[in-house]
Amino acid sequence: MKKESFGEGVELPFEEFTVIAPCEPAPVLTYLYGENYMTPAQFSASHEYPFYCVQEEEFAKMWKEAGNQNTVEEFCANWQKMNEF
Repeated sequence: MKKESFGEGVELPFEEFTVIAPCEPAPVLTYLYGENYMTPAQFSASHEYPFYCVQEEEFAKMWKEAGNQNTVEEFCANWQKMNEF
């Protein structure tokens, strides 16, 4: 991959967050996923659509068992605030 493909990056919304993406995504996607990265592939996902309910519930349970007092949502919101540019 060329360093120039990343450049300053661009901010894109993703669910409840903003992520930094390469300023030239095509070369990066081609490198990572091949020439046909835009062609949909059929596969079965293990996600519980629409909101990954089973995984989210399991993570919240593990989060509490690890001794965390705040909710996962509070952690994510605080993490985002701490990492704003």
